[in-house]
Amino acid sequence: MQFFKVHRKEILRHLIVWTIITSIIITIDPPSGILSRKIVVTFLLMLNYMIAYYAESLFIFPKYFGKSMLKLAICTTIALLVYEAIQHLALFIVSPMFGSKTGFESSPPYTLFLNSCFLFFCVSIVAYGGYQNRVSKLNIKTQNEREKVMLLKELGFFKNQFNSHIVFNFLNFCYSHIHKESTDGARAIETFSTMLRYTLDNNPDKFVPLQTEVEYINNFISLQRQLSKNVQVNFHILGDLKGFYIYPRVLINFIENAFKHGEIACPENPINIRLEASDNQIKMFVINKKKKSPKLPSSTVLCNLTVVQQLELLYKGEYNYEYNDDTETYSIELLLTNKNTVND
Repeated sequence: MQFFKVHRKEILRHLIVWTIITSIIITIDPPSGILSRKIVVTFLLMLNYMIAYYAESLFIFPKYFGKSMLKLAICTTIALLVYEAIQHLALFIVSPMFGSKTGFESSPPYTLFLNSCFLFFCVSIVAYGGYQNRVSKLNIKTQNEREKVMLLKELGFFKNQFNSHIVFNFLNFCYSHIHKESTDGARAIETFSTMLRYTLDNNPDKFVPLQTEVEYINNFISLQRQLSKNVQVNFHILGDLKGFYIYPRVLINFIENAFKHGEIACPENPINIRLEASDNQIKMFVINKKKKSPKLPSSTVLCNLTVVQQLELLYKGEYNYEYNDDTETYSIELLLTNKNTVND
């Protein structure tokens, strides 16, 4: 890391701040005339501050701070000399052109130098703060990227160790033999095989059509109904799913949690799932009646932590997740930004 990249939004924010500061300075001592000394000199002085600030925060500190104190001192000294030169230009060359005095004419020669050094020191402190702020943001971003890479490596390691060819051959063998005795058992194996293939064939960091994720959810619900005849669940889909994309297995976590911790055989309180695709957003609402189990709170907290970690890695800044943990029921609301772009 030698230099920092500056984004457009940050440039706009800085322009607004510098404009406000300049306006305040000019307002305190209103100029007179069309091209007054106050406007020109103030502009040169503010330009001087800006050059010093960005030279240090974007170049000098990132390149030499903590690496070479000698080079840092040399570059800082050069920046100070440039700052002094522009300061002298504004106060002793430009200002007299408008017939005005700066107040430094009768002062000892070192007065302006000391004054400039003090102001440069103040600018340097602010520049160092800006540099540290960028370093902190960069460290957070780097840490998030490392966590994402580690997660993807772990999933990749699992796939590499998982011999899908043998497993699917075995499932096909079970299906062909069980089908003779139990069509329900064979159908359950077929559904599970489809779900397993979806999990293995799709990379966790690559988008998939929302429709395929919905098919996976339907297969999961179908498998649950095959395993238990008393499953009570309602799954409603609103909107046209065409053109909507999502990271695989993001939605299923919440539904699996509802089946794991919820009461699945209560006709009066079925598991309710609502999925809506509209306005370039994907919304999901899940509510279930709780099982009466003392382990539910800790399990739910663990699930929430895992879900939030996954959302932070995949949808950082592009999601909203809320949950409501009542005495009898548990519900979640999830809002995701549609990933309607092509995978890299």
